[in-house]
Amino acid sequence: MWAVETDKEKWFRRYLAAVQIRQSETMTEMEEIILLVDKVLQRVSDIDPCFLPPTPHLPTGLPGNLTLVTRPELTELHLNVPVSLSGMVAKVTSESPLLYELDGYKHVEPEAATQCYLGLKDSEPHDTIWSESGALQSLKTAVSHDKRHINHHSVIHSTGDGCTAHVIPGRIIGLLKVRLKDAVGFCEQNKIIPYKSMDASLLFLESPIVMLLVKHGVRYQKIRLVPLVKEIKREWLPKQWPGQIIAERQPRIERNLQTLMLDLQAQTFYHWSVCLSQAVQVILEAQRHGGHIFDALTILDSVNKIHWQRWNGMPLLNVYHIQTALLWAMAFFPSFEDWEDLGSSVYRLVVILLRAANLQTLPDFFLPGVNVFTAGSTSPLQKEDMHRLYGLLQNFATTPEHFLIIHASQIPPRLKENLCAPLRRLLHLPGFTRDGRTLWKQAYFDLLLRESRMLEIQDSSRIAALQATWQEVTILLPDVPMSPS
Repeated sequence: MWAVETDKEKWFRRYLAAVQIRQSETMTEMEEIILLVDKVLQRVSDIDPCFLPPTPHLPTGLPGNLTLVTRPELTELHLNVPVSLSGMVAKVTSESPLLYELDGYKHVEPEAATQCYLGLKDSEPHDTIWSESGALQSLKTAVSHDKRHINHHSVIHSTGDGCTAHVIPGRIIGLLKVRLKDAVGFCEQNKIIPYKSMDASLLFLESPIVMLLVKHGVRYQKIRLVPLVKEIKREWLPKQWPGQIIAERQPRIERNLQTLMLDLQAQTFYHWSVCLSQAVQVILEAQRHGGHIFDALTILDSVNKIHWQRWNGMPLLNVYHIQTALLWAMAFFPSFEDWEDLGSSVYRLVVILLRAANLQTLPDFFLPGVNVFTAGSTSPLQKEDMHRLYGLLQNFATTPEHFLIIHASQIPPRLKENLCAPLRRLLHLPGFTRDGRTLWKQAYFDLLLRESRMLEIQDSSRIAALQATWQEVTILLPDVPMSPS
């Protein structure tokens, strides 16, 4: 048996090596699964030109994509299904002139900046805010010709103002489910895919989630298919955006973001969701300067998939949660020296998530006023999920070795269940001062990280450092009396 190892850095490095080996093995598995799904999606496109032929889904190798996971059986693999707009002019709007109701679904205005409507116009545009998107066939009668689903008159619905109509994402989702059922049966009958290699039973559920089960070996892998309209939302970046601090250091990042056209995903019945993954990639590509930025991302993603789970066994955090934490960590800790040490790199992401879990708010990096924990997701985090996440992050911060075990012979140190009192007080400070200033800033996280580094130092050696830390806190919050005890 291995002796108890107190050097956390060795635990992180050993765990990272194991994860990378597992990822290389997983890549082969995922390639085989994705190729099967692409054959079915090709048939879907042949049946209904509303859906474009599949584009290559194989991972690009950029860690920010997180398309490969260490334990794929514990999560879903998300694949996009491009939707054709048949050359019609499209416009993204945040409100509807009429809150119509279709198919019994209640219609409310978009709740967040990440939700919107997608309108179409048949005539040529004269306004510069309209943008064109190429396609193959018209969506207008995509469902009306299917007599088996006569109650779905069209995936396009007139808004009542006489000039535009909305593409209804819920009906796109319904149409995709119908076509997938037919395509899976056709591909099996014609031996395009092996018999019973794909289970379409989840398509019969009344849900906005389009899920296939693809057999690989003795298990089934969950594949979530998301209808997507490519490069349709322009001028999306506000003049004052939350993560602007990172663009002030690298102006070309903001220039690249301003020229970026975003995709829209169908995730609810009436509203499309803005997909910010391309914006994330712009920043991650610009930050590939070495260090352990992406290694920290890989470790935290793996720990989340295996250890940080909801009551239903699914991970508490999704890809965009972890990516957002990484973007904030890069903004608040910009120096190359901040990312030289693997363990400290991971801790930088952890302190961001600890603060966010305590506030029950993770601010979006691009859109002001958006809480990533609750917006733009079909399964937002609830209060009990955030309480559980905070406890798990607290345990990871004090004793990460318990989450980094790769073999039963490893003996971690005894679990420390609570953070030290000064660090807890820092984490539990209010999000804003009485005069409205936010604590979600670099100075606050510098203090938080400094305090977390002193977790293993004896109390007698920390008194002077604690006093200095709390003097800086009182500068940040001059109207809140507090002490380090």
